Amino acid sequence: MKRIELPLGQYGFIFSSLPAACHPVILCDQWVKSEKRILIVVGSSLTETENLAEDVAKLLEIQNHEESIKLELHLLELNPSESNPDFFEKNCNKLSLLSSLMGLESSQDKKIIIAATPETLLSACTPKANKEKQELSIATGMEINFEKFQEKLAKDLDYSSEILCEEPGQYSLRGGLIDVYPVNAEIPYRIDFFGNEVDEIRSFDPTTQRTVETVKKITLSSSHVADDPTVEGGFFTYITCDTTWAFIEPEKLIADYPLAFHQSEKAKFKKACMELAWANPKRKDAYFGFSEIEDGAGILEKLKATKLSASASSQSIGQHAHDLITHQQGRHRISYLFELLGKQDAGHEVLIAAGATSEKKRILELIGGESSLQRFKPRFLEIGLRDGFSIENGDAGAYASILLKSESNGLTLATAREILGRERSRRPVRAQKARVHRKSVDQALDFSELVGGDFLVHHQHGICRFTSLGKIQNEKNQEEAITLEFADGLNLHVPLQESHLLSRYVGLQKTKPKLAKLGGKLWAKTKQAAEIAAIDLAADLLRLQATRESQSGHAFSSDDKWQKEFEDSFPFTETVDQQKAIDQVKEDMEKEEPMDRLVCGDVGFGKTEVALRAAFKAVMDGKQVAVLAPTTILCQQHYNHFKDRMADYPIVVEMLSRFRTAG
Repeated sequence: MKRIELPLGQYGFIFSSLPAACHPVILCDQWVKSEKRILIVVGSSLTETENLAEDVAKLLEIQNHEESIKLELHLLELNPSESNPDFFEKNCNKLSLLSSLMGLESSQDKKIIIAATPETLLSACTPKANKEKQELSIATGMEINFEKFQEKLAKDLDYSSEILCEEPGQYSLRGGLIDVYPVNAEIPYRIDFFGNEVDEIRSFDPTTQRTVETVKKITLSSSHVADDPTVEGGFFTYITCDTTWAFIEPEKLIADYPLAFHQSEKAKFKKACMELAWANPKRKDAYFGFSEIEDGAGILEKLKATKLSASASSQSIGQHAHDLITHQQGRHRISYLFELLGKQDAGHEVLIAAGATSEKKRILELIGGESSLQRFKPRFLEIGLRDGFSIENGDAGAYASILLKSESNGLTLATAREILGRERSRRPVRAQKARVHRKSVDQALDFSELVGGDFLVHHQHGICRFTSLGKIQNEKNQEEAITLEFADGLNLHVPLQESHLLSRYVGLQKTKPKLAKLGGKLWAKTKQAAEIAAIDLAADLLRLQATRESQSGHAFSSDDKWQKEFEDSFPFTETVDQQKAIDQVKEDMEKEEPMDRLVCGDVGFGKTEVALRAAFKAVMDGKQVAVLAPTTILCQQHYNHFKDRMADYPIVVEMLSRFRTAG
């Protein structure tokens, strides 16, 4: 076995002794300068490569926000086994990547970033020549037989016919319209036929069924992948455009994946390995290696070694010191901002990566609160990075100019995590497939989750028992229907398109409900009584609310400096809904009217943080706060959490539970 090496004459650099925080910016800059359509990031783990690829994608979007470039980010994973519950979804993701690569030459405004490992690149994959036969392109103005198109969807592409097209691999018919959700797309499409001519193609939201935009062409991939012929390294046949390759810790890659970087010297024992990356002579690729230490260049030994004058941020002390940062943040923030001011005075352009608007706002408040920082003028990047770095004058202009206004300046990048002590605020960059989002009442109508014997309520006939879901024969054809059992053993077959008339039975008692009688009047009387009771309840609620509105309560003071510091000590970025709940609760507290608000959310959605900020605000106004918990264990957990969060403030936190003895 012989270790492979990148041949002489290839373009690229090997960056050694370069802090990991610099990698996204340097790679993004070099990819843009190389003018390649594809970027493939190769690392030892998919998590590592995906994080780097996401940062590069976000940096490119920020710098090219005015250009009409469509950027796609894909994760190349190992082929899942059929027993994997995510088998179909993972296959759809791979089909989407392969389809994008095949259509890249005809789409000049598109760029693709792929995060991979040597193992995933060399895994078994259907060659491009075979996959092209399993795709169907539809464009406006195309003549295609309407009936044969339906047959092709069902038989050749293995799509299932449904009443509503909501999931990948489904299609539905609506007169002269065909809704189809390609397995290689992130959103379904509505194809409008005029006879046998494709008149219009529109993407639509699967939840609202409303049009999103009009497109000229779509490509449909077959959803049947089980019997596709595959070969090791078949993925490389899809890379036909010039590509930029980025190898993270190239020497470590060889140690982790030795078979991927060695080839037999005997022809009969040769196998697929990473030399396929440069096997196509028609491509003019660029190759870059990134290493934090001088540990060798791996397969990139023949590339020019480049050592930049760069350093990690003074605040990049690692994840294990996060608790230390959180408790000392009030003391280190200002000194760090003064350190950044010194970089600005030394001829550096200072940028601060803040992924959330609230982070940017808080940092500007810190700068505005110090008179000596008034001449500090950093630029902000709307991206969540973990650690910052500095690159000195000259090297910054040559290898990181994508972030500079003047190439003669140095570059210093700080992050909101370093300044505020928060974890980085990441936003998903990789496209997610559009899914149907139903309200809780609609989710109860998922008949695939029903089992025989479940109680339902028919809007017109009353309480019944679910029997089965299947096809019944009528005079002309077969039709899917839901079979329901009512009193006296009578069955009712409800067509699937009338399933909106059914809902789950929700009872307050554990006893089984009595089945309604078909054609009886009792259900109508029950509904009428329920409507009257609902009206009475609404009237009582209105009277109660009117009484509350007529009385006055305590209006709490606006947020002070301590409140803002306390909120900044939250080590994570608030979700949109969480921030909305916090703002509304504090707005209610500052009014004179008695507060009347219920905050609802599932486990782990951040309700405790909402309560913490409200409690802190109340205590800062001289009030006492009581927190009621349903169990002793939960009471102990909340006590520990409240005490830990409020440890830096003159607030006494105590607990009253059966864990505490009298006295």
